[in-house]
Amino acid sequence: MISKEALRKVWKSPALWLLLFLSVAMPLMSLTGRYGGVPHFDLCWDTMNAHRLLTEGTIPEHGCASGLFSLNPPGISYGFLPGMLLFPHRPVAAERFSAALMFVGTLFGLFLLIYPRLGGWAASGTLLVFSMASGGTFFLTTLWPRGHVFFAVWMILFATLWVERRRSRWLAAALVTYAAGIYWFLEIAPAIVILAALWLLYRPPVRLRGMLIAAALSLFLWLPYLRFEAGRDFVDLRSLLTVSYPEGDFSIRRAVADPSHTLVHSWDVPRLRAEAAGLPAPKQEEGGFWLYTREWGWVWALRDKAEYLGEEGFSFCTMDGQWFFQGFASGRVLKKGADRWEEGAHLVDYPGHETKAEPGHFEWRVLREKLRSAGPFFHLGEQQRYGFFFWQAILFLAALAGAFRLGRVWQLPREAFFRWREFFRKGEDRSEEGGNRVLFVVLFVSWVLPVLLLLFLVGWNGIWEGQRRFFWLWVVQAPILGCVLSMPLWKGWRPGFLLVLAAAFTLSLNPLTQSLLSDAFSAAPGHWLRNEDKAIDALSDVLRADGRTSARIGYDTNQEEWFAQLRNLDGVSKCGIRWDVSLLLRHGIVNLDTSPEGLSADDDYRVFSPLYDIPRTDFAQFRWSMTLDGSLPEMEKIAEAGGYEILKKKQ
Repeated sequence: MISKEALRKVWKSPALWLLLFLSVAMPLMSLTGRYGGVPHFDLCWDTMNAHRLLTEGTIPEHGCASGLFSLNPPGISYGFLPGMLLFPHRPVAAERFSAALMFVGTLFGLFLLIYPRLGGWAASGTLLVFSMASGGTFFLTTLWPRGHVFFAVWMILFATLWVERRRSRWLAAALVTYAAGIYWFLEIAPAIVILAALWLLYRPPVRLRGMLIAAALSLFLWLPYLRFEAGRDFVDLRSLLTVSYPEGDFSIRRAVADPSHTLVHSWDVPRLRAEAAGLPAPKQEEGGFWLYTREWGWVWALRDKAEYLGEEGFSFCTMDGQWFFQGFASGRVLKKGADRWEEGAHLVDYPGHETKAEPGHFEWRVLREKLRSAGPFFHLGEQQRYGFFFWQAILFLAALAGAFRLGRVWQLPREAFFRWREFFRKGEDRSEEGGNRVLFVVLFVSWVLPVLLLLFLVGWNGIWEGQRRFFWLWVVQAPILGCVLSMPLWKGWRPGFLLVLAAAFTLSLNPLTQSLLSDAFSAAPGHWLRNEDKAIDALSDVLRADGRTSARIGYDTNQEEWFAQLRNLDGVSKCGIRWDVSLLLRHGIVNLDTSPEGLSADDDYRVFSPLYDIPRTDFAQFRWSMTLDGSLPEMEKIAEAGGYEILKKKQ
């Protein structure tokens, strides 16, 4: 039991009041900031799962489709429920509210993990860094399907209590938290090695009763998905656990309703129409090629060499539509139109030039350039940036050195050797170690072992090509920084000044701060609408004016290829599904056009986007060929909103 004196001390602690303040202020900024009404494509399934559970009582069986063309568990659907109860007709507001609850739960978990072991200043620093760096605000603003740090923090807390208090109930709590975490998203799966490692280290008790209760609760949670998977020969679960694609044809040709319908690049539509009409083709952009880089993702690089500021190089366009120039000799990167070399940009792996390392080979010069441009504060919360991983590793080693009170990093291997030798000594109680060594050992195990297991499963290339998000959890950003702040490295400095300094750096350099504060504290959540929201509202007004709550609605807009590809997997996905979900939840309108293409010759209404000249790095870069050959009915424009035109079939 906690004594009254201890409770009184906690109640008077500034860290507790900071926790309560952040638990209110940060979600309030998120809920009253700018956001629209169209859900993320990956969240459409979970949004509708939560809606059907509340309106029809239908238990979710599976969630959205993964990048492996397999169906995920529906854990995120349950995460939507609190927000859906409060905002039943605002899917994005429901997502924001539920994400805010998870964020607050993470704050409380961090407080309970750090405060009793490292004190109030360390807990305050942990909460500030997590809340104000973009790593925390990423989880504050979205439920986008990724392994959630909420489950990682609470599992680490329960694992620490299991070792410290030697009670099997805490192991059961950690196991149930783990089961919920992988039901949310399987990216947290490597965490199970943490518990096994702690048992080998400290031999805390394992009671059969607690294990049976944890197994029963976990099975009850997983039962709907397991029953669904049993009817599919567990194909999705095997695909997710082995990080491999299941057998099957997920091509566009098999998915579309009409095999003659194909996808063409949006920027080619004017040329194709001109050719079909016998007219001169419009002037096209210079030729180029697609290039994938670890730092920038997909870039569109021009083939022709260019010269800028006296140096020969080439131009390329990043995913956000910005054009850059990179010199061949120096590898320096300059944003087009700037008058100085831009600091902080990375080298692009341009084939055939010495500014890159050959595939599969290490080159120190390239690594040095990356480290030079990586800053510890700017990359503090970035999810997929090289500098983020590098500086977190540095902070982790510094925290570990202080935790073991060695003072020198190079003594850590010697300490590890002696501890490893102790692992094999039976009958010793290693849970009563001095200081807070148990906490730091748990953090070390939590940081290292899941990463090693992940490397074994997918390999280094696999991590960089699509699995980097695993590191969002296992770096354990906030607890590590809390440990660093607890060390006596700044003697003579006031702890409060350090906390303010950390808060100022992380908040000012947070790329999400502007979006959180923009239009904050508005009259109503979501009053600021994006262009697609304006178009959906205009479409709803047209249908309501015609006295209709259902119609065949097509979307002649720029599309993403996998919207239709996933139709073979879940039987529902289609081009424009995000608009369908928004129309149904926000306006009560049902789209009767369920074709994978998202439009057909039988449509009564259509949303048309005249924007063809889009950035070539935009994922939504395709149009259907049916819009070129005259197979669609003649329509007239009856409304316009957000750059979209609302068309209606001529009578």
